[in-house]
Amino acid sequence: MQATKRPRPSKGPAFRLAAFAIALGLFVFSYWLGNRYKAPDLPQLQALLLSPAQPLPRFALRQDGQALPFAQAVDDWLLLWGGPLGEADLQRLISAHNRLADKARLQGRFRVWLLEPCELPLPPFIQPRQLDAEQRQRLYRHWRLGPGQNLLFLVNPQARLQAVFTGIGSGATMARDFRSILEHFEP
Repeated sequence: MQATKRPRPSKGPAFRLAAFAIALGLFVFSYWLGNRYKAPDLPQLQALLLSPAQPLPRFALRQDGQALPFAQAVDDWLLLWGGPLGEADLQRLISAHNRLADKARLQGRFRVWLLEPCELPLPPFIQPRQLDAEQRQRLYRHWRLGPGQNLLFLVNPQARLQAVFTGIGSGATMARDFRSILEHFEP
């Protein structure tokens, strides 16, 4: 006798619809899970972004005759100016500060601490900090700053080095990079 093949019962439209809904649900869940921890993209920066942020060498500032560890002095984002501050540098910092005027909170966070004494008249957002000459030399050696060189360091609220502004020629570029970095880390 010849064996006859029994036709398989076809899957009904309800089964196909349920399978499609399950597949679509798995796709949506996978897409959500894959993008859940994605960080927003930063635009092209002139500043050198350090991610993750790097620890700073330990140093202390002099305040009211007392040594105050730098990590205790930081309470928000801060720009550290290492090296001598010239007139062109000062104008660039003032320009960057002024370009942030449309966002008062962001402009208020654009604070610069100078690690060397300065004879130029300074606006209120730029403040010289007292640092022992020995600590300054050790810090500059760590950053590989030679005599006459300067760099601007962006320190995050955890007192860690987040970015270095190197070779920035305009206040507009500095303000744009500062805004982008803060918005990236604090959306």
